[in-house]
Amino acid sequence: MFTELFLAFMVIFLPTIFGFQVIKKLWVPLESSPQVRVFGYPSYILTWLKYRRSISAEFQETEWIKVRKKLALGAEWGAIVLWALWLGRNFLHNNPKEWLPDDWVLIVQNYFAWERFGQCGACVFWNGSFNGGAPLLVDLLAALAHPFAIILVLLTGAIVGSKLLAVFSLILAGLAQWYWAKILRLGRIARLWSAFLAVVGGHLIARFQSGLVEVVFSIASFSLVIAASIHLALTGRRKLAIGLGIFTGLAFLSGQGYLQLAFLLGVCPALLILLFNKKIALRPVWREFAWATVIALLLSAILWVPFLHAFRDISKPGMDMEVSGVQPIGYQPLNLIIRDYDYYYSNHLGKSEYPSISVNYIGWFPILVALFAWRRIPRYKIQVALFFLASIFLIYGLSSAVLLKKLVSWFPLLEPILFLGRYPALIASLAVPFILALAAWGVDFLLKLKQTEFELRFFSGNTFKGNLIWVITIPLIWSVWNVYDFVKPWLETQPVPDDVKVYEIASQIKPDTVQWVELPFGDWGLGLVAVENNIKLTNVFNHWTWKDRSLPPPYLRVSYDPADVSDPSYAGDVENSSVYSYPDQYYAYVEMDGERVPCQAKAAGGNIDVECQTASPGQLIVMENSWSGWKAKIDGKKTILNSPPWLSVEAPAGTHLYEFRYRPWDVPLGGVLSLIGIGLAIQLWRAESKKER
Repeated sequence: MFTELFLAFMVIFLPTIFGFQVIKKLWVPLESSPQVRVFGYPSYILTWLKYRRSISAEFQETEWIKVRKKLALGAEWGAIVLWALWLGRNFLHNNPKEWLPDDWVLIVQNYFAWERFGQCGACVFWNGSFNGGAPLLVDLLAALAHPFAIILVLLTGAIVGSKLLAVFSLILAGLAQWYWAKILRLGRIARLWSAFLAVVGGHLIARFQSGLVEVVFSIASFSLVIAASIHLALTGRRKLAIGLGIFTGLAFLSGQGYLQLAFLLGVCPALLILLFNKKIALRPVWREFAWATVIALLLSAILWVPFLHAFRDISKPGMDMEVSGVQPIGYQPLNLIIRDYDYYYSNHLGKSEYPSISVNYIGWFPILVALFAWRRIPRYKIQVALFFLASIFLIYGLSSAVLLKKLVSWFPLLEPILFLGRYPALIASLAVPFILALAAWGVDFLLKLKQTEFELRFFSGNTFKGNLIWVITIPLIWSVWNVYDFVKPWLETQPVPDDVKVYEIASQIKPDTVQWVELPFGDWGLGLVAVENNIKLTNVFNHWTWKDRSLPPPYLRVSYDPADVSDPSYAGDVENSSVYSYPDQYYAYVEMDGERVPCQAKAAGGNIDVECQTASPGQLIVMENSWSGWKAKIDGKKTILNSPPWLSVEAPAGTHLYEFRYRPWDVPLGGVLSLIGIGLAIQLWRAESKKER
């Protein structure tokens, strides 16, 4: 249902806003005009027809200009939105059994934590679904702290919400690229062409080959941030600084970390070009960028405060930059123009064999007109062009790991940035909006040539008269369709692999009480269905792990290997899969003189309730990772937690109810800082509005 509402909002409601303003402008003069009545009732239509001339006179020309501008703006935005919706039409199906491939299955599992918000509120800040549990906001891959992603998950669920986020990312990328062209004061054709190409470009669509929705979301978010940065540098307006701070703070919540790294180390150093004047003196606009930085840091505190708190206790597998398919810098620009599936599914020229990592295809035509634009840039805009060039150079340097290694060798304290750099080739995606902006610049130069009409004379004596605008229109349309034709295989969803099998296994292996379950390693589809059914999984792959901690042992284990009926733990088959039971590996138990007494447990994120009945005192152990923020009660009275790694308290004899609650200090602190950021933005906006008045 929400998918249909989302589609209706984008297609109907947004254009209606502009139409309503036009009607409002037209209707105001009628209220003061003599009314034409029919059978005693006023007729607004006849009144408008009778007095249209006087209305037009009263309705000043400047007002008509404003209305026409709004209508044109709405038409351009509407075209971009419709194009993005058409491209992402397969993602709009409200069907949780249609998935994106590969990494999407891994990342979307984390969003299920937010589905518990209506059930237990603050319990969502502990993700207890994997490997003993961990703080929710430590994982940077999913956009777990982004308000828009959270709203989509709360309204539609983790699976459908993630697919809608993919469509929204395409819309955002198109509008952001349109904003680039608008700032450069380019014409309508150049604006729309660059926006259409940005939406369908391989730097976005190819990421869906592995389901990297958050990478697409981050590319679109930072494209908007860079456009706002250019706008602020050119105008110096305080309200733009406030908007830039908000956009940047949200972009840092958009997931993955690759584009955040690209922005900080690639774009921000190049932005210094725009902060100095011709005499190499710092321009006053630096103060506005300072305000934007403060707002961005405060808004994103909800994520970086918990992450920095846990950072020294976690590690990331695959941090060796040499084994991550890093492509040499000299070859990476070729990914903009090579249109060959076999090439992208191989490791030729040192690239990764996954298209989602390296494809940035936009075709030859944008590259050629971008080169043309570089030759025709006027002197007063050369500073902006130099910013583009420096950003592209730095981004490619980062994506090939050249600059990352140099920075770490020069400043060893920066070594933790490698935590975010497993596949730095993804960073090259952020160079594409710069190239498309230059290409739109070139197209606009061609369309604004003084002499657009031309005449061709043939040897036969015939002549052909034409207009350069129509000649350019053909390659513009072809360039967009050419890219779409190449990337369209990655716009498909797929049904759940072995859906009957995985859903049946998940329903059969769910224990009566909370226990850890181990699934066949690498079967991410079954893992997603298990998490959807609130099954806690151990020994599953994750993009980061705790340092110096062991995984909780499984109570049940599922294997696809032939059943070993001689194994005493063999418990039977489910859908041709072997199930092994380890009844002594309890989730919660009281240990007394080497004896384990099992307890009944209920767990929902950071809320764990355990009921135990023992004849003598002992130690209650819950196989959940102990971490700063956990509190414990016995029969409603506070008690002290024992030392890690597991949740543990002293258990008196008798029947007792133990409550464990994860209520961390870092999330509220980050939330307060984010609220301060919102308050600061509102206060600065109001002060600026008052100043303008």
